[in-house]
Amino acid sequence: MVFIALSLLTLLFFILNNKKSSKWPSFLLIIAYAIVFSMRDMEVADTEPYYDVYEGLIDPNMEIGYLFLNVLFKSWGFSFSGFLLIIAIFDLLFWYFCTKKALMQSNILIPLLLFMSNMGMIYYGIVLRSGMASSIMLVPISYMILSYETTSSSFRINLMNLSKQVKLFLLFGVGLYFAGLFHQSVYVVIVALALYYIPLKKKWQHI
Repeated sequence: MVFIALSLLTLLFFILNNKKSSKWPSFLLIIAYAIVFSMRDMEVADTEPYYDVYEGLIDPNMEIGYLFLNVLFKSWGFSFSGFLLIIAIFDLLFWYFCTKKALMQSNILIPLLLFMSNMGMIYYGIVLRSGMASSIMLVPISYMILSYETTSSSFRINLMNLSKQVKLFLLFGVGLYFAGLFHQSVYVVIVALALYYIPLKKKWQHI
């Protein structure tokens, strides 16, 4: 029922957002989704271990960035649900702005659909740490997508765009470092960087 209500709410906000130029409908919808994702029941898989970590139990298998955020928000007096709410807002805003930048459009439905498929509709965001890591990596990936069309297709590193490529590489490296502080599975996106720098012929770009 919760996700049926969210779907109807998404449709309503989509209609309102098309009729008005204001971005408030999109942001309000993001808040609504974040509230739902922060309402995880303790019976949902992985919720209890995450709760125990938030209450002070150190799990050596969890990355230091995520553990640091737990300590930080706990010291600020946030409840576990409040902590999840902030993370969900963070994730959704990253998905919204990065998708908007990469696709050059502000349709709220696309980032929401991508977010829901990544975080899990049934389990209210079960992939908490990997979701945060993915959100961080969206920043350099969105810039790479924008750069793709304006870069030489015959060879992606040349004297004309070397400075731009170095900046992209550094941005990718910084993003990968911080994302890795939350979940190590994010390192698979190195494949995306490798594919980006592989010389591609035009005939393959249209497949």
